[in-house]
Amino acid sequence: MECPCCESELAYEDWYYTGNYSAYEKGYEDSGFKKLGDIYKCSNEECDYFEEYFHTRNNDDSQLFEGYPC
Repeated sequence: MECPCCESELAYEDWYYTGNYSAYEKGYEDSGFKKLGDIYKCSNEECDYFEEYFHTRNNDDSQLFEGYPC
């Protein structure tokens, strides 16, 4: 996946979710866990967005959103 600003490769940083992940790992069906998307970071020091984050929503990698998901 490329940075929309400088077209450098984005580095996978993490993923984010809603619900109780611990209960989900233990197999509880009512944990409410749902993965919402992935978080990426631009590692190009020359980029205007250096040290900035981008994220996907609903596990759809076709569209990036600027910023760290709240």
